[in-house]
Amino acid sequence: MLPAFYAIIIGRLTQGRSAIRIHDVFSAIKEINETLSLTNEPDKLVNAALDTFSQALKIECCWIQTISDRKSKKLTLAAERGFTPEIRSEVAALDLRHRFSESIIGAGTKIIIPDLSRDGLYGLPSFQKAGYRWMVAVPMMTYRPYGIFGAASRRKKSLDKNTADLVTVIAAMIAGGLSKAYLSSAARGPSPAAGKFSATVEV
Repeated sequence: MLPAFYAIIIGRLTQGRSAIRIHDVFSAIKEINETLSLTNEPDKLVNAALDTFSQALKIECCWIQTISDRKSKKLTLAAERGFTPEIRSEVAALDLRHRFSESIIGAGTKIIIPDLSRDGLYGLPSFQKAGYRWMVAVPMMTYRPYGIFGAASRRKKSLDKNTADLVTVIAAMIAGGLSKAYLSSAARGPSPAAGKFSATVEV
């Protein structure tokens, strides 16, 4: 059963017209909630979350970046779906000093780009080159930021506020799952896959 918080958010998201169908909203929230409950391993968690998100909502591109080193301002591309080699290189080169990631993690704001062909602010041309029309990227946060969750699509239907809000809700769910996974990982000790997540394990 979903927490009351998510039920309230779902109710708001399913009001009015949206680029995402009402059934898909319910399906995505439920499936991701179930997915996050199945593992306490961060690497498996982020990959399972992206698989569920992309399949449930039929969004071709999504990714998760984690804060791998706060002191040196490093971000790690933890998982992605739908990236071209150019997008992968561009996103992997981002750190916390870049305008894009600083706006999301430093300021705690979500970035919504409804038309990538008109975006000249963040300098991420590889998404448009790959044919993606819109993008939304939001912080993964609980009591502190864990990283960035982003999505992009080639859909002709315009990005709307409800879709962006849904991405924000799912980012919060993933952050909550990562928080529990980090605590569990810290209790067990380091694992071979902990490199991309280890700097964020703070208890």
